[in-house]
Amino acid sequence: MHTADAGRGPVGFEPETSALPLREAYAPPTILMVDDTPANLALLSAMLGRRGYRVTPAASGAAALQSAQADPPDLILLDITMPGMNGYEVCERLKANAKTH
Repeated sequence: MHTADAGRGPVGFEPETSALPLREAYAPPTILMVDDTPANLALLSAMLGRRGYRVTPAASGAAALQSAQADPPDLILLDITMPGMNGYEVCERLKANAKTH
């Protein structure tokens, strides 16, 4: 390593501070949270929101499908046991749709 390179990382490495403007240029990751229990939605939404995620709550499978179609999330946290349409059915429908698969 040359003296001019002292203190620098490997080729292509950028110090953490140089990445900050790039992070600000992008929207935070979106999580679609699906649960029929309002207290679960509120607690998890608050916890993840404090960590910088954009959380979209959905209280039913039908609401989750509509939300995912309108604005596809980066991640879906899906309750399995729900009335009407359970989590497995929601997952099957999401995978069957070209926009949400």
